[in-house]
Amino acid sequence: MKVVLETQLVLGKTIVAALVRNVVHEHHSGNHVAVIGDRSPLAVVIKVGDQIDAFTLQGEPLAISQLKALYPDAIAALMSTGLS
Repeated sequence: MKVVLETQLVLGKTIVAALVRNVVHEHHSGNHVAVIGDRSPLAVVIKVGDQIDAFTLQGEPLAISQLKALYPDAIAALMSTGLS
């Protein structure tokens, strides 16, 4: 499993990103291998200037500590955009 932060929208000093879980499943049968991918959103992250807010898919606020637990480099990735 890999969690990534994907920028979805940049509008002036506002960035809207999605925290997405990517999973690759391997299936072996004899000499054959099948690979299936699965993507699912975990949260929406909004950065306006230096302010970062995160929300669950149900719209509930997500604490920065919870965001970091899902993706430790989320804050650094957003702050490095140069849009602050």
